[in-house]
Amino acid sequence: MNERKPGHKSGAATGTLPPEQRRQDLQKRITDLENHEKELKASVAVIATDAAAKRKELKEIEADAQAKRREHENALAQIKADIEAERASASLIREQETERHRLELATMRTSHDNALQQAETQFEAERALASLIRKQETERLRHELAEIRTSHDESLRGLANQSKQLTDSVRNQADRLFELHFITKEQRATLLGLHQSDAATQTSDWPTLTDLHGGYPQLASHLQRYLYRKQIIYPRAVLATFHALMLTSDFVILSGLSGSGKTMLVKSYAQATGNVAHIIPVKPNWTSAEDLIGYYNPLQCSYLTTPFLDALLTAQQDPQRLHIICLDEMNLARIEYYFADFLSALEERDEPPTIALYADEEAGHVHAEFKLLVDSLMDAGADTERQGLDAVPKNREILATLKDRLGFDDGESVLNTHARLRRMVAGLLKVPSRLPIPTNVRFVGTVNMDATTHYLSPKVLDRAHVIQFQSPLSYWQRVIKEIGDGPLPETGVCIPATEFPREPYPPFAPHTTDAVSQALMQWADRYLEPMGIEIGLRLIRQAAAFRQHLGPLLEAGNSNEACDALVLNQLIKQKLLPRFSFDGKQPSRRGDLTVAALVSRFQEDVAERLKAAPAGDAKDELRGLIKRAEANDGIFNYWS
Repeated sequence: MNERKPGHKSGAATGTLPPEQRRQDLQKRITDLENHEKELKASVAVIATDAAAKRKELKEIEADAQAKRREHENALAQIKADIEAERASASLIREQETERHRLELATMRTSHDNALQQAETQFEAERALASLIRKQETERLRHELAEIRTSHDESLRGLANQSKQLTDSVRNQADRLFELHFITKEQRATLLGLHQSDAATQTSDWPTLTDLHGGYPQLASHLQRYLYRKQIIYPRAVLATFHALMLTSDFVILSGLSGSGKTMLVKSYAQATGNVAHIIPVKPNWTSAEDLIGYYNPLQCSYLTTPFLDALLTAQQDPQRLHIICLDEMNLARIEYYFADFLSALEERDEPPTIALYADEEAGHVHAEFKLLVDSLMDAGADTERQGLDAVPKNREILATLKDRLGFDDGESVLNTHARLRRMVAGLLKVPSRLPIPTNVRFVGTVNMDATTHYLSPKVLDRAHVIQFQSPLSYWQRVIKEIGDGPLPETGVCIPATEFPREPYPPFAPHTTDAVSQALMQWADRYLEPMGIEIGLRLIRQAAAFRQHLGPLLEAGNSNEACDALVLNQLIKQKLLPRFSFDGKQPSRRGDLTVAALVSRFQEDVAERLKAAPAGDAKDELRGLIKRAEANDGIFNYWS
C-alpha cells in the first residue's frame, strides 16, 4: 500500500479504503435505504387513508348536492306553477279592470260632453253679454271722447287766445320799452322770440351722418381727409377719439408743446362738423370763479360778463349747434380754483347742471324798481301818442309828476335814472340769476407743462380725459398712408347738436362681461392700487361710455377684440398714464415689490392685452416712461 501524503483524504474517492470498511459503509447505506423505504410506506399509507376519507366526503357532498338539486327543481316547478296561477288571475283582473275603466270612461265622456255643451251655452251667453257691454262701453267712450275733444278744442282755443293776448301784451310791453329806449332792437327780438340763430348756411348742403358712404364708421376718415384738403393734419385715431369724447360730454384736456395743434383741433373739428368753437385764453391771475364767469355789481345793479359766460349765453340761444368752449393754456392758473364749480356740475347727468350767478332776490329788486319807473312814466303821460323818452325832458308836467312820485334828488335826473335802469334791464335780459349749462356745450382745455404752469391735481385728472399731442412732423407719413390716393371731400359732415345728447353714464355692473371694464378693474386691483393710484366707479363708467361711442367708429375692418384693444389703448393714455407720478424705489402697498417692479409687471400685462391692437401707442408710452424713470433715479413723472 502506498503511504498517505499529508492532507490527502482517504475513502472511496481514491478507491484505497480497506474492504471491511467498504462493507460497513455499504451495510450502513442499505440500512438507511430500508429505513427510508419504511418511512415512504408509512407516508403512502397515511396518504391512502386521507384519500379514502376525501373520497367518502366527496360522495357525501355529491349526495347532498343531488338532494339540493332535487329540492331546487321542485321549488322551481312550484314557482312556475304559482306564476301561471298569478298570470291567469292577473289576466282575469285586467279584463275586469278594463271593463270597469271602459264604463267609467263612457260615463266621464258623457259628463264631459254635457259640461262642454253647458260651457258653450254659457260662453255664447257671456259673449253676447260682453258684446252688448262693449257696444255700450264703446258708445259711452265715444261720447266721452267727443266731449273731451270738444273740451280740448275749447281749451286750445282758449290757450290760443291767451297766447295771443300774452304775445300781444309782451309785444306791447316790448314796444313800449323799445320806444322808451330801455332795450335795444336785438333785445326786443329776444323778448319776442324773434332771435334768429346765426347758424352758418354754408353747411346746409353738407352731408349728414346718414349720408356718409360706408356709414358712421367712416366719419373719422371723412373728417381727416376733409381737413387734409385744408392742410390740417391729424391721425385718424385722434379725430375718432375726440369725436367720441364730445359724445360722452366729459371734460377733455389737450396736452402738448406749443404748436402741436391742440387749439387747432378744437377749431378745425367744430368747423368740419358745422359747429362753433369759442377759444377763451386763461390768465395766470385767475383765482376764483368770478374770473371765469364774471360777477354782479351791486352799485350798478348789473352783471359784468366775461367771454366765457358770453359763450355759454350764445350757446343757449343757438341750440341747433354744438358749442365747444376751449380754455386755452388753462393751467397757467390753478384749474381747481376757478373751474371747480364746473368740475362738480359736470358730474350731474340726469338733469342739466345749473350755475348760480347772483342772488335771486337781486333780480326781484331790479324787476320791482324797473316796473315802478315804467309805470310812473306811463302814468305821467310819457306814453301819450306813443312818444318816446325824448319827450320827457321837454315836458315840465311829466317831470313834475315823476319827481313827485319817484322823489328824485336834485343831483339825479330822469335820464340818469333811465341810464342806470337801462343797464339793469340789459343785465336781466342777458344774464339770469341762475344759468343752466346748455346741453349743447362741451368743455375742452389745453395745457402745456413747463416752469410757468401748474400740474393737474388728482381731482382734475379724475374727471378729465387727457389727449397727449406730438409734433405733426412725427405722424405726417402716417396720416398720408391713412388718407390714401382717393379724392378728398370738399365738405365736412353736418352734425347738429341733437347728435350730442347729454346722457347718463352706463350703470356699473361688478360682474360685467365688458372686456374693457374687466381689464380696468383687474389692473386697479393688481397694479394701480398697490402703486398708490386710486381709481373709482367714475372711471369705470366713463370708460364704458367711451367704449360705447368709440367702438362704432372703429368697426370698419376691426373685430370686437381689436376694438376693445384700441379702446383700452386710448384709456391707458387718457386716464391712467397721466397719474403716474411717484418714486419707483419705494415699496408698494403690498410690501413684497417696489413700485418700479409693479410698473414693469403692469407693462407686461398691457403688452399682452394689446396684442390685437393694430398700433401699440400705450405700450410704447409706458415703455418710454419706464426708461425715463430709470434715467431719473427711479422717479416716475408722466409730464416730464
